[in-house]
Parts: sequence; structure tokens; C-alpha cells
Amino acid sequence: MDVVVVGAGPAGCIAARRLVDAGASVTLLDAGPGPPHPESIAGLDTVGAADEQTRRWPEVVVGRPDGASRPYRQGLGVGGGSLINSLVLSPGARADYDRWVVEFGCTGWGAAALGPWLDAAVARLPVGRVDAGPLSGAVETAASAAGHPVGGSTLDGERLGVLTADLSVRAGRRVSTAEVVEGRSSRGLEIVPSTPVDRLILSADRRKVIGVSAGSRAFTAPLVVLAAGAIQTPLLLHGAGLIDLAAGVPLRDHPSFAFTITYRPSQAPALGWPRAVSTVLRWSSGEGVDGDLQAVVLDRVDDGTGPRFGAVAVGLMAPASVGRLTVDATGLSVDTGALDQRHDRARFRGAVRHVADLMTSASVDRIADSVCIDDVGTTIDHLYSMSDSELDRWLADHPGPFAHVAASCPLGPAGGGGVAGIERGRFGALEGCDGLRVVDASVFPSLPTGGLQVPVMAMADRITADLVTDLR
Repeated sequence: MDVVVVGAGPAGCIAARRLVDAGASVTLLDAGPGPPHPESIAGLDTVGAADEQTRRWPEVVVGRPDGASRPYRQGLGVGGGSLINSLVLSPGARADYDRWVVEFGCTGWGAAALGPWLDAAVARLPVGRVDAGPLSGAVETAASAAGHPVGGSTLDGERLGVLTADLSVRAGRRVSTAEVVEGRSSRGLEIVPSTPVDRLILSADRRKVIGVSAGSRAFTAPLVVLAAGAIQTPLLLHGAGLIDLAAGVPLRDHPSFAFTITYRPSQAPALGWPRAVSTVLRWSSGEGVDGDLQAVVLDRVDDGTGPRFGAVAVGLMAPASVGRLTVDATGLSVDTGALDQRHDRARFRGAVRHVADLMTSASVDRIADSVCIDDVGTTIDHLYSMSDSELDRWLADHPGPFAHVAASCPLGPAGGGGVAGIERGRFGALEGCDGLRVVDASVFPSLPTGGLQVPVMAMADRITADLVTDLR
């Protein structure tokens, strides 16, 4: 065995594929089950996939301002986050990656360097679409009237306006990154599902990772690649004493908030309509980063047992707020830090109010009996009655569906702590520790303005390609 890869999500599958194709013998471990996945996952139903309990980490919760906690969706199983995500392919804007160089000192990770890897990530997946339904059409009409341009797709990270969602689907079925490693078993890849790794195994001098422990089993290899995600990867590093989670490590997430409509019976899409994103609105707050605001439209989110519903989720895609991941005597604590900074609150509040105006437009009113701002039927009228501070509190207490945690072990200059990312051939290497590379979203310096799947695949491919060069 040449390499152990921990985590079979988008990062782990890409890393394993790159290593096997280079001639390495790879064992790919995942805590969750492998295929076949339930129909809620396999079909074109992003709502059902996100709610599939057997493909989510059950113990991952995040704190809320009121002291309570809420489940946080993290994919579990071969395919990882690509099993339960929204399927939208969105690489982010070139400026996102140029900021990694300018603001975080990540030489070699600008748009010119990472662009080919982003393109290669998209090329590994099929690209499909679903038809725009009644809510998408109504939002497009209202957005156009409000001055947003119409045209283009989510794969163009620079384009703003009403965009068609490009999805990772084929023939009406979800395509996860598990497909990337299919057929590689005869070429040196062993996939071991339902095998949660509980710790890293270190050499006697603690300067080299020599394997991993998974319950009663040990997997040793000259190289361990961590691709367990922005929560589980830091936990493993903490357990090995390589980072200190007692003091906490930073992380970032895209804050979001959802509006739900109840359709007029005559306007509802058919029960067979896909519960998937068809349309995305991307725009700028004018307060910094272009494309820092986004709204995704799902024409149908109901399960067919009651009234027909649609939803629009609003996201702040370039947050400055930083959360924290900590471990103490009481266990794991995840605080996304959403909207901690005043600048974020102002931009997000403005975005929510803008989308509220779209949701109360004549085009939406023609199809909707009501528009609600929570899951107990509070109508959108209540939003218009709130002051700025009241709305900020409401948004903090009613987080939306996005789960894009990243940057918990960020790339940065050697000597700056965390994960080193400057020296060629050492991308993703932990300072002072050999035999280890980290290739998942935890090493992002900050969040891109798109989703995570494409950037994660590109990141893993780029780090692993340099690693392959080193191994040769």
C-alpha cells in the first residue's frame, strides 16, 4: 500500500483517482456506506437527498444565538458532500482566487494557476439542467423588472443576473464524485466504506504520520492524504496533537436564509416535478466583492403529501465573519460565526430585503397563496415590520439550508501556522510533519463566491498532482 486516503467525498475521490492513475496503490477509507445509495440520493431530488439521515453525519450540529443547536448537513458515505448537495456546479469567480494570493499570501493559488484545475473538475462531471418551473419564471420576471440581466449559467463565475443552474446530473439522475473512482479497483484502488478513522498514527518522534487507526484495524502507508472535510480533518489533526482545537481553529461558511411559497392550487408544478435548483440569481451588494449575493430557486420542495411549496434561498457568498471549531470536555463545538460582523449583517439584510421585494412582486403573487419566512407559517409581512436590528436577529435565529463550511486549516505561508501552502511540492503539508497532505475544503484560505464541489475537486487535484510529481 502506497497511500491511505481518508474520506471518499469530492476531495478524496479526486485524490485517489489521480494517485491510482499515476501508478500508486491506494486505500480509500470512508466512515459511511458505499453504493448502492437510496433512491433519495440517486434520484433528482436534492431536498430528499439533503434529508437522507443515512448519508449525513448524525452528531454534527452548530450552535445558535439562542443557545440551542441545529443539525448541520455534512455528507457521509462514498461520494461525501456530493451525495446530498444541491448539485449546482459553480466554480466561483477568478477574483476569489486572486484574493487568496493578495490577502492570504497563497502564492501559486491565483486564478491563472487554479483556472485549469477548475475547468478539469467540471470536465470530470456530466452537466445537465432541469426545466424552469412556475416559481423560477416568476422570480426571473420580477428580477428582470428590477434591473437584473437574464442569461448565462452558473458555470460562468463572472456572470451576474438570472442564470440557469448547471447541475451534476445525467439522464435525470444525480452523479456524485463516487463515479470518478469507479472501475479503478483493478488498477490499484481499494475502497473501504463504513470504516470511520478515529486517529492518525504517528512515528515515535511524532514528526511523521505513518498510518491511521479505524477501530480495531490499522492502515499503514508511507503517505496519508486527509480528505475528511473541514470538520472531520481538524478533529483528526487535533486527536494526533498536530493542532490544538481546545483553543479553537477558524472556519467559514456562507450564511443563508429561505423564503417558502405556498402555490395557488392551479399554479403548482406537477408532483413529478424535480425538487432541484433550476435558476440562480447572482448580484453584487456594491460593498466590496462582486457577486457576493446569491439566491437559488427550487420550484418544488414539498413531499407530495400536502400543499405544494416552492422555495428561494438567499446566500451571502463572500462573508468576512469567521466562526470557530473547538473541542473541550463537553465534546465538539461548531460555531459558523455567521453574520458576526456588522458589514456582513448589512449586506445580508439588504439581500434578504431585495429578494423579499421580488417575492411580493405581481409575478410571484399570481402563483402564490402565501410567502413565509419560517417553517411555522410566519408570513413575509412580518419581515417588512422589522427594524434592521430585529431583522438581523431573525436571520441569525432562522438559518437557511447552505452548509459550505471551509477554511478550518487554511493554506498560508510557511511559518504562519496551520497548513503550509507556499513551497511547490508542499501544498497541503502540515508544518513540521511528514507523510501527510490535506486536500479538502479545510485548506481554503477563504470561501469562493460559488458552491464548494468544483473548487474542492480542483484543490484536491492540484495538490495531488504536485504530490505525484514529488513521489516520482
